[in-house]
Amino acid sequence: MLNHLTVNDFVLFERAELSIKTGFTVLTGETGAGKSMLIDALGLILGGRADTSLVRAGASRADITAEFDITGNKAVQHWLESETLLGEESSCLIRRSLDSEGRSRAWINGFPVTLQQLKDLGEQLIDIHGQHAHQKLLNPTTQRNLLDDFAQASRLALDVAEAYHAWKRALDDLARATETQNELRQKINTLDQQIQELKALALAKGEFFELQNEHGMLSHAAELIEMANAGETLLQEHEMAILPQLHQFRQNLADMIRIDPTLETLLQILDSAESNLKEMGHDLRQYASKIEIDETRLADLDDRLSQILLLARRYQVDPDTLPDLLEDWCHERELFDARSNLDTLRTQLETSEKTYMALANELTLKRQQAARHLSTLITQSMQELAMAGGRLDIRLSAYDTPGPSGLEQVTFEIASREEASARPLSKIASGGELSRISLAIAVAASQSAMVPTLVFDEVDVGIGGRVAEMVGRLMHTLGQTHQVLTVTHLPQVAARGNHHYRVEKYEHGNTFSAQLNELDAQTRIEEIARMLGGIHITDTTRRHAREMLAAG
Repeated sequence: MLNHLTVNDFVLFERAELSIKTGFTVLTGETGAGKSMLIDALGLILGGRADTSLVRAGASRADITAEFDITGNKAVQHWLESETLLGEESSCLIRRSLDSEGRSRAWINGFPVTLQQLKDLGEQLIDIHGQHAHQKLLNPTTQRNLLDDFAQASRLALDVAEAYHAWKRALDDLARATETQNELRQKINTLDQQIQELKALALAKGEFFELQNEHGMLSHAAELIEMANAGETLLQEHEMAILPQLHQFRQNLADMIRIDPTLETLLQILDSAESNLKEMGHDLRQYASKIEIDETRLADLDDRLSQILLLARRYQVDPDTLPDLLEDWCHERELFDARSNLDTLRTQLETSEKTYMALANELTLKRQQAARHLSTLITQSMQELAMAGGRLDIRLSAYDTPGPSGLEQVTFEIASREEASARPLSKIASGGELSRISLAIAVAASQSAMVPTLVFDEVDVGIGGRVAEMVGRLMHTLGQTHQVLTVTHLPQVAARGNHHYRVEKYEHGNTFSAQLNELDAQTRIEEIARMLGGIHITDTTRRHAREMLAAG
């Protein structure tokens, strides 16, 4: 469960700390004070979308930290361990920061994480029901997703959608292949000719450069031999050869060392130069002896290079990339084979259809089982919300053709009285009735939820009086099995809370800030009285507030 929430420089809050205990906790305050901002902070730390408007005016960064007690929560502990994010086994610390330029970072137990990891963990820790949930509930997709979540089949629903798209792709591939068989055969014939031509060339990777180098050597073999012989002659055999003259000078220099010993360094340099020149002469002789003037080989190279250059120009590529081009064409040929083989495509279509139908039938079974259970839970909750005799039916109607969401349409149908016929939820005209039904659905779904903390953000909007008191009782009862946090404007609901916080907004010049305060027994009476009586609080409203709190 959630132990502690700390908010820094978030929207109106410079700093706020919320220590949440077990049971039912309520958040109250004037409209616009910032109550729902704390819920937004929770949503952000659980992977919600961030933007720069969430950073408090004048601040460089918003920072939110939440500490959760995960003692005994094996599922969360296992997830943290599998993601290498496990800290202490009894607690989990989540932090998220957002700077004024829109950069966002997140950590779990001090380890940097992605938003997807925040979402994956958040789904196991907190279930948030927003204040506009009753409006979204009219959407058939929302109804279907709610049932799939309750059935713990959300992952299966995604698998069904993926299998459906794979089935449709196989169907499209077969249709295209059937329509374009003649065109495909022409492409295959052309590609086969090109592949055969390059295979006949048999050019290996890197061979073109080797052939060019060898061709250059053979083309200039006579010049290279002449150069090597001339160099050797200059060093040793010419009448003015360098090495004999250098040897004579060395003897003279050695004689002079007796007069000036400092010339020893020059003698060493000269010895090294003479040795290098002798080695150079030897290498030139060896180099010249290895070069052969082979006109036959040169002609073969001319022919080979001509073939390579001809195909390179024909296919408009660099000569050295011809081997890569052959590999690409062979791969393309394999793809054409697959597309042209109608039997293979028919087999793939049959396999993908069977895969989809197997997954879709499994999803249908889970939905049928969950629909009965969820309908019963919601109907029970409706009796507690002044809708005695009312019921909710979840109808599964088979589609004319299978689709990405499965084999059936999910429709929530409501009968407000025992003898009334059920109608689709979208046909209900009363906003208050829709709000109560939405709350009944949220409570019913939450009762079976595995997450320990449930958050309701003004889901009681549009109700009042006796129904509001029933909602308060329902929330209080839910708080006996879950940690429940509710933002409310209803005194009947607030009076049922085990713990009570008030959010207040203050004006400082041209700026506003919000502050969060936990209420004691006396200040709680004043807050309930404010919610009952508005601006002018009398002794009568205070007495009424005391009675409500005592009853709560």
